[in-house]
Amino acid sequence: MGFIHQAIIKPLLNYLALTLCLLGLVFLWLGYHFQENLTEWTVHAVQLSKLFYAAGGAILGGGVFAVIMKSAQFTELFQQHIFEVINDPAKIIDKEDMRRKWQTLSTSMLKNVLPQYSDKAAELLMNKFLKSELEYHFEDFEATYDLHVEDDGDIINITNKMRSKLLISPVSDKPTLVQTITTASDDGSSELLQLLINNHDQLNNADFSQVTDMEGKKELRLELNQFCHEGSARSVNFERVLQTKQNLRQEPYIVATISRYIRGGIIKAKLHTNGYRLYLKKTGGNGTMSKMTQDPDGYYRLNLAASNELLLPGQGYIIMILPS
Repeated sequence: MGFIHQAIIKPLLNYLALTLCLLGLVFLWLGYHFQENLTEWTVHAVQLSKLFYAAGGAILGGGVFAVIMKSAQFTELFQQHIFEVINDPAKIIDKEDMRRKWQTLSTSMLKNVLPQYSDKAAELLMNKFLKSELEYHFEDFEATYDLHVEDDGDIINITNKMRSKLLISPVSDKPTLVQTITTASDDGSSELLQLLINNHDQLNNADFSQVTDMEGKKELRLELNQFCHEGSARSVNFERVLQTKQNLRQEPYIVATISRYIRGGIIKAKLHTNGYRLYLKKTGGNGTMSKMTQDPDGYYRLNLAASNELLLPGQGYIIMILPS
């Protein structure tokens, strides 16, 4: 009995709609067969023909109804899954699987533009925008520069004050603040003067050291988990003051390239030495291109992004120090 159930009954139930349709067609064929042989079967043939026609029509109707119901259920299920993929993909796709699918979609879209390099382009996009950049992002970013040119005109001293809110990803288990400072000139230098997290001094707890692969390159690193208590909002207030020195003849500019997403940003700069002027410019394209303005305190200002706009990794700004 168990064999019959597994071999016959269960497969038929799994394909109930198809079974009913086929069975209905068989009964209709039998009804037609008996009708064609009325001379041989007389009264019994008429009765059987009507019976098979009626049964066949009913069974076939049930099969069609089952197909419609199955189709409606599948459509509803399909719509539900599509809705979840678009609006809540993390609910049904794990993090790594989502990245692979995103890269597959990117490769497919780029084939029309870069048929020979679509895989490489998709990989570059993934590495640039969807890897470590997801650990945290900045909001209400503000960077202020005070510049002093020494008497010999060769060296410029720059005090850079930066403040922002850091919003940490809820899926990042070990977020680390990372900032890189580079001075390319021969006699350039950089020193971290102040670091505040949530208004508490962290200067002695942070690592600000030379990066071995490039002379004049330093990196600031500080783990952020200690400032995000369980159950609280995963955000911190960040402030730092950096003192840099560079050769004005070799580097008559300050270049900043953004490595994290920033929502809402502004830069300010003031030159405290006569005989020079400043020029501020957003780099990287995209978004609103604002004009440089000057406030009553003498600081030149440039809006990088409005409070509802986003700066992408790779965008940034340049401050040029030019002779008057």
